[in-house]
Amino acid sequence: MTEDEFEQELSKVRSEVEKELDLLLKGQKIDYKNEIDDSAAELGDLGRNWFGKAIAGAIIADGVISPDEKVYLKLALSFLKSPTEVEKIIGYVKEMKTPPLEDNPMVPVEFKKKMIISLTKILVSDNKLTKDEVAYLKTIAHKLGISTGLLSTIITYAKSLLEVKKASVKSNLIYQKIMQL
Repeated sequence: MTEDEFEQELSKVRSEVEKELDLLLKGQKIDYKNEIDDSAAELGDLGRNWFGKAIAGAIIADGVISPDEKVYLKLALSFLKSPTEVEKIIGYVKEMKTPPLEDNPMVPVEFKKKMIISLTKILVSDNKLTKDEVAYLKTIAHKLGISTGLLSTIITYAKSLLEVKKASVKSNLIYQKIMQL
């Protein structure tokens, strides 16, 4: 990735964060389900299987499966075509084992970026980002062939999403308190 391409990606990520910040500060919940559905729908079977396993890995990365993460698991299972793959992924999650993923799956570069951004959103869906989740994100970035520069931006993006979520929760609590007075 050239420096110009990196700057363009950084600009896109910043723009997305700003849009999400605006929505959250207005009290709106962001639905990432459509984004993941759209990414998975355009992948072939191998790409969907890889993405499904990557989602399962993201869900168990911190050792706890939150209710929001269960929604993502159902979503991952819904776009898989093979019942065998569905059973494998369920098995990995039940055993809390990270599914094996091959390096550089056969998906276009644009999808690789969508995948890692979607996985980032899954990792922070429980309102925290642990060291294990950051390590998983780094592993996925490496497997997708994503540069360390872009990975650094994605980690910054994840942290900013957490800050936005925390601010949104806090502002909603304050609003509720005001309304009760």
